[in-house]
Amino acid sequence: MHRFLELSNRLENQLEVCKQENWRPLLVTELKSGYFIEESAVLLENLFYKLCLELSVLQFVECGAHDAYASQKIKKLLPGIHAVAYEANPFVFANFQKQIESSNVKYINSAISNKVGTLSLVLKPKDTKSWSSEGFLELDSDLDPKLKRIKVLTTTLDIEFSKFLQKVSSAIWIDVEGSNKVLVQGSEESLGAAFIDLIFIETQLDRVWKTEFTAEELCSKMDEFGYVPIARDCPGHWGCNVIFVRKARVYECDFLVDSYFDQLGTIRLPFFPRIQLRTRLGQIKRALLRKLPKSLEGRAHKLFAILGSKSSSDNS
Repeated sequence: MHRFLELSNRLENQLEVCKQENWRPLLVTELKSGYFIEESAVLLENLFYKLCLELSVLQFVECGAHDAYASQKIKKLLPGIHAVAYEANPFVFANFQKQIESSNVKYINSAISNKVGTLSLVLKPKDTKSWSSEGFLELDSDLDPKLKRIKVLTTTLDIEFSKFLQKVSSAIWIDVEGSNKVLVQGSEESLGAAFIDLIFIETQLDRVWKTEFTAEELCSKMDEFGYVPIARDCPGHWGCNVIFVRKARVYECDFLVDSYFDQLGTIRLPFFPRIQLRTRLGQIKRALLRKLPKSLEGRAHKLFAILGSKSSSDNS
């Protein structure tokens, strides 16, 4: 539990440095707009790809793949890597199968869970195209009965590693709506075997799904298998992604992780101008003049005239 708190504190401290050193009065607006959150997620994804290269992983496994974006990305960066993507929704699978397999990514129509068999996948249609439906495994009996459901195949990572996946240095990308707990439960043998070096996983700070680990619970569980959380994204949001690395390889990641936190300070809303020194000087002057007695205003204008204020020069 304390590891995730330390990670979150580092993120918050970086934002504070960002506000103080770079004088970012608009940072709160950037956070509320969602722009900072989205850009931090992009930086974290890029960090994960860089770590895959740094640790020379030989296999990339994507769970909850949809269009297998992450697998196709890593295949471009590491053409020789063994890339496998799992997607539960058969409509999504049918739509993307040809395109994904043409990029030399193995695409498999199955959910990753804690058992082999079938489960109901609950669909939440975004629009009229069935392949664009969001889906999540029905692990909670309290769900709305009006939601559309389809039966899907399920397997576990332990089974896949025993039959199809290679037991070599691997990176796992996990984006499974509401079911990270059952995925981890079905992966315990593999997690303890020391060939999975990197994990990118979506989680929530507070409980959203009854059947999912919160971020703190996830960190505690992963610690049992020797994994350390080294970076997270989405400050100020209820959800986030976390990168875990096997303890034995943490030292190899330090430089890239430090660089990630430094890069957070470079995020800027494109339509917010940087505050110029003269603008800041004017803001300070106006705040000071509001508090000074009339008898001292002349001296204040002389001081600000020396500092470069044109309006103070006219008043002094």
